[in-house]
Amino acid sequence: QAHPDCELLWLANLAEEGFHVETLPYLRGRDRDTVLARKLAQHFFNTPLTLAQSLGHLHGHRKEERVLLAALTQPALLEPWLNAMRNARTPLAGIYTLPQLTGRLCRLLELPADSCLLLTLHPHGLRESLVMGGEAVFSRLTPLPDSSIAGMAASIASEAHKLHQYLCSQRYIARDEVLTVCPLVPRQARAAVEAACPDIGPLRFRIADLEAAAQRIGLATPPTAPYADLLFLHLLATRRPRQQFAPAPWRHAHRIARLRYGLVAGGLTILCAGLLWLGREILIAHQLRAETAHMATLAARQHAEFARLAQQLPGPAQDPETLRQLLADYDALRRQQD
Repeated sequence: QAHPDCELLWLANLAEEGFHVETLPYLRGRDRDTVLARKLAQHFFNTPLTLAQSLGHLHGHRKEERVLLAALTQPALLEPWLNAMRNARTPLAGIYTLPQLTGRLCRLLELPADSCLLLTLHPHGLRESLVMGGEAVFSRLTPLPDSSIAGMAASIASEAHKLHQYLCSQRYIARDEVLTVCPLVPRQARAAVEAACPDIGPLRFRIADLEAAAQRIGLATPPTAPYADLLFLHLLATRRPRQQFAPAPWRHAHRIARLRYGLVAGGLTILCAGLLWLGREILIAHQLRAETAHMATLAARQHAEFARLAQQLPGPAQDPETLRQLLADYDALRRQQD
């Protein structure tokens, strides 16, 4: 209500999420949009908060495309916030989730983005995101029953092993595939997490410092709490993803605001162009007046010079009337000779 004209970016951190990775044939344009809409309706039929993100093409003879289908499966959880935005007429630019920003966070922190399990702490629990090929293909939010440093370290260790078993059962990764687990924890909890998370089997733990990560991504104010929410909010504000979850009706006020800004910007552009044209015409008129004054001065000088030279010429020996009569007589003699 205090900022009704500000563009709003909505970052949702909910446990009610769904992820599916599909392989599509080589399609373009309307055919691809139709297939994606049908796939989204099949997997997430009870929510409008969906998106389809391309994960690249498989290099084969068919050039198939891998697509991540994601959704927020409980839109009713967002209704109170949505009603408040409607009442305040706040333009909603889009709804985003933490997994959309996880791949970019891994790249900025120089974590292995090809295969990495990033664990981050939040007020609602522990966020576990599997990053493959630079993008998060799976994520879940699990409760954190003990928020102490020892309880946090124990939860990170146990959840990493549980999630690894689940990912293997869902064939996200192979059982013998080495998986780098990167817990993002505050500096004072680093020692406890390192002690609770030794490398076991295919899991390789790589502890990341929360404060150092905040400085690495350009966050001016380091987080004071052990939570990574500020990092994701900073990434959303500075590096907004191209896709978002909000359907078109939810973003109606934003489109109207964009249209209004476009009209204002177009009017200002036309006004600036008109002022530039007016300035150009004024400059040309000034130059023409200067050239006219210069030519008038030059003409006056030439007339004065001509008058001076004419005065220096000797005058005729006879008066003009006598000369006229002599010329008439000369013409008469010429005619008589002819």
